[in-house]
Amino acid sequence: MIPSAANSDYPKFVADQVLTSDNLNDLFGYLDEQGRMTRTNLSGIGIVCGLEVKTSADGNSITITKGVGVTSSGYLASMDEDIIYTKRTTAIFDAVKPEYYNKFVNIASKTQKFNLWELKQEAETEGTTALTKTFLSDGEKIVLIFVELLEENNKNCDPNSCDDKGILVTVNFRPLLIEKANVADLLNGAGETASPWLTLPEITMKRFDVLATPMFECLNFFDAYRKILSNSFLSNTQDSLAKAYNVLQPLLSEDFPTNPFATLAADFK
Repeated sequence: MIPSAANSDYPKFVADQVLTSDNLNDLFGYLDEQGRMTRTNLSGIGIVCGLEVKTSADGNSITITKGVGVTSSGYLASMDEDIIYTKRTTAIFDAVKPEYYNKFVNIASKTQKFNLWELKQEAETEGTTALTKTFLSDGEKIVLIFVELLEENNKNCDPNSCDDKGILVTVNFRPLLIEKANVADLLNGAGETASPWLTLPEITMKRFDVLATPMFECLNFFDAYRKILSNSFLSNTQDSLAKAYNVLQPLLSEDFPTNPFATLAADFK
């Protein structure tokens, strides 16, 4: 199935119009998506040419040849020369960043699905470890090129002002190692929380038949609804909202570190 465009409209400017950041970002978003969809739908994704991975006999280096490819999101990944990597990051590559890639990260829980290591060149020494045949063969590693978009706020600070100058997006090509056992999860997205909010229980409230119940004053309506609430409705609502909180807790933890619905039924009795 061919994916539909997320940006289905774009602004058209007129003379003397005051442009806002939203106007320009909407135009860029539309044109950028059209370009990326052209690549993925008309050219396809994957390696176009080059980008061959060669491991030395002693396992102490990996060479990625020059070439170009198209990512699953339509970004170009190009290398204009052969690059030799002799090291990898000592710590696991952290994929939990402001711009999530859902193949690496469970969005709901903000947790990384599997281990990744970034390849480094010889000159890069800080936080790196030399490649070894033992490391590469342990779990059988696969090389992938990750196109990472990093956002950095631009500020122009001087003694009189600190104006916001927007955001700079830097595109990085990161060669990563992944264990062969995790490749299937990477390709099909296994491990991703499958829209847990779609399986949350519905909250329904029983109604009373006004026509069949004599109502002479406001207190009669109040008692009728209180009877409904006092049965199982409040406890069921508390359970449903608690489940919703557990699913959305990573997004709500800053404002609500604990479940705010824990005593809902008791509070309204």
